[in-house]
Amino acid sequence: MPVKPTQKEIAKLTDVSISTVSRALNNPDKVSYATRLKIERAMTELSHEGGNARSATIGLILPDLTDRSVTLLVKGIEGEAEKNGYNMVFCLSGDDQGKENHLLRLLLDCGVDGVILMTAGKDTGFLSQVLKELTTPVVFLDRHPALEDISYVTTDNREGMRQAARYLLTLGHRKILYLGGGEGLLSDQEKREGFITACGEYSVKLSSDDFLYGDYTQESAYDQVRQLLQNGDLRHTAICAANDEMAVGALFALIEKGIDVPRDVSLIGYGDIPLSSHINLTSVRQPFYDMGKQAAYFLISKIQNPAGPRKSLVLPANIVFRDTCAIASDYALKAD
Repeated sequence: MPVKPTQKEIAKLTDVSISTVSRALNNPDKVSYATRLKIERAMTELSHEGGNARSATIGLILPDLTDRSVTLLVKGIEGEAEKNGYNMVFCLSGDDQGKENHLLRLLLDCGVDGVILMTAGKDTGFLSQVLKELTTPVVFLDRHPALEDISYVTTDNREGMRQAARYLLTLGHRKILYLGGGEGLLSDQEKREGFITACGEYSVKLSSDDFLYGDYTQESAYDQVRQLLQNGDLRHTAICAANDEMAVGALFALIEKGIDVPRDVSLIGYGDIPLSSHINLTSVRQPFYDMGKQAAYFLISKIQNPAGPRKSLVLPANIVFRDTCAIASDYALKAD
């Protein structure tokens, strides 16, 4: 039968003082959320006979499931989780930082053994506080916050986007539009930096007109590029999109306006989702399945060996050459 643990036992398991345990139980508002959570989980564990309570469940916090790259990431996670006897719980944040924080609290309160998180990354304050005091392992996938001593799996976004921009530059393009997915996301900042680096290598001066932002969806990119075209403000011969979904949205807007891709405007995406090969979109390939599998492996290793080190992995990203890029045309000049 379960037994009620003593405050001394809880303090020993959580590595906090007995007085902190007492405050958490009697005046919880005076103790940080992360510390309260540690204490609550310790109480649950100690109250089970043998002290080995385990949910065998991994929590996933994802932006949404409509992005095809997320589907591939999940498949990689699922394969590794099933192999090791873990179930998965999905939560969708919609790239909303407040909702993401709430979902992380919810999963931890439910007693999951670990969390894989595709963070919105716009505010690291809450994550920093929780990760410092948390005993539940967290692995960041694809996007990770600018924090030290965390576990994450991603790709070399700077180099991947640098390659994309350099390819267009070698084709003679000097007016390239960067179509980003969110100015507050670390992964997008890295891609932007790679884009700027490549343009600097070719002495191309950039202005604010060379940067446009959506929200990583086809719809946002379609609306943004369509608005540019309606206003007659597109003065670019090429577009570098931060993911394939936005590249497809831009493609639809260009075709609708009668602009030929790649004769008039070249287009390159990022991610190389299955749809890209169907429409012959040139893209920077990310190994999404392997990324998901590796993130799950890191998390399960940490669950099974809490004393083990945190791990990180940056996988290479390389261009897949298809039919949406060509030598620069004079479309931009004709548009003036």
